[in-house]
Amino acid sequence: ILKGSFFTYSDREKDYWSGYFTSRVFDKALDRRLERVLFAAETLGATAHEMEKPRRALSLFQHHDGVTGTAKTHVVQDYANRIADAIKVVENWISKRIKSNELDDIKACWKSDSPREMPQNLCGDADDVQVYNPLKYPQRCGDV
Repeated sequence: ILKGSFFTYSDREKDYWSGYFTSRVFDKALDRRLERVLFAAETLGATAHEMEKPRRALSLFQHHDGVTGTAKTHVVQDYANRIADAIKVVENWISKRIKSNELDDIKACWKSDSPREMPQNLCGDADDVQVYNPLKYPQRCGDV
């Protein structure tokens, strides 16, 4: 009979298994971000053909080795690069879609030069910010 806690365990030297929710959380956050921008693009009229490459990047990461965090480091880095590139593609599509005569340069406020870098807010306090809610119901941030 086995007794004790088996969470987190190591089956080999420095190979720890802590489960889905605690492994590669940054990569899962990128996954959710890509899902959000894809949803927004689709509600703005993006076709399956236009979103084919970003969707493929998402599907590749959601393979069991990617989303569970069990893939090798260099493979996960490749996933992250693909997802970050896909996010840029979708955000550019959205920017082009919502441009109007009044607004010359619409861009995403949050920018990151690499998938593992924290995004920086490019929209200063004095800038106008346009927000798009792709859901059918209103959202609010709550008390800030």
